[in-house]
Amino acid sequence: MKRYAIVIENAGTNLAAYVPDLPGCVATGDSAAEVERLIREAIELHLEGMAEDGLPIPEPSSRVAYVEVNGKPGASAPAERPRDDLPEFPPELVEQRLPGGFTLRDEANAIAAWALRNGPLEDLHAGRPSKLLEDDSLSRITDAEMKELMLHACERLEELLRLKESDPKKYAALVKGYNILYCRQWKR
Repeated sequence: MKRYAIVIENAGTNLAAYVPDLPGCVATGDSAAEVERLIREAIELHLEGMAEDGLPIPEPSSRVAYVEVNGKPGASAPAERPRDDLPEFPPELVEQRLPGGFTLRDEANAIAAWALRNGPLEDLHAGRPSKLLEDDSLSRITDAEMKELMLHACERLEELLRLKESDPKKYAALVKGYNILYCRQWKR
């Protein structure tokens, strides 16, 4: 099973969807649910047609991300999550930042950062602290928020596991780079 990124846009009187990895694969619908159902069908038909024509089926490669901006020219906005094609850091930098080598704990730290950064967890963390959070009898998040956190983390982990399986060298560079960039203050 392949997982393609789709883009859904407001087209004025309806919604339109397209697939960046499959040029020409589009669908329109009156609601988000309808356009998602129709684009799924369109993708299946598109791939069947390509296979019948003997064309190679493109691997999903597009990523979806959101970038926050304040809308004021020249104002800085939070940085978006680094891409998954980080360059390989020089061995001397890795040794300097990770004395004694890259351990399983270092890999676990990087994987956790990859799975949880710039997703729903940071959205929950974005507000001001509240005295209510000090009351252990109160829930900090809803069941729906917990489910969203877990599913987001699973999707991100699946990305990493697929990369580890398909391109171990790129995976190693990515997790080392992620550790160097985001886990420097974490326990090793």
